[in-house]
Amino acid sequence: VPVDPGPNADCGDPVCVPMPVYAFCKQISGAEFEQQKAESSQKAMEELLEILLTDQKIDEKDRRKKLKQFQKQYPDIYRRRFPSAAEQSKADNKPKIKPPLLNIKKTKTFSIRN
Repeated sequence: VPVDPGPNADCGDPVCVPMPVYAFCKQISGAEFEQQKAESSQKAMEELLEILLTDQKIDEKDRRKKLKQFQKQYPDIYRRRFPSAAEQSKADNKPKIKPPLLNIKKTKTFSIRN
């Protein structure tokens, strides 16, 4: 009499077919889909830029060429990784405190020399 291995046992019998596993997804709006698509695309492009910068197999001449091409095609992603000097100075500048405007009128001082 054969013994039943049970429902979870992996049998070598070609007739034994595993039960399919079902997964259900939550439906999202079109706007939410577009947002997720944009975020994942930007993240992938940022990863590509990092690979271009760190891959030791890329020749230095090719690296510069590919970085220039990347900068032309994806300027916003490139700018986030390499902010320009003007953008950095804006971010680094603290608001300047103006001196008080108490000494507005000019006063003339006379001195007597001996």
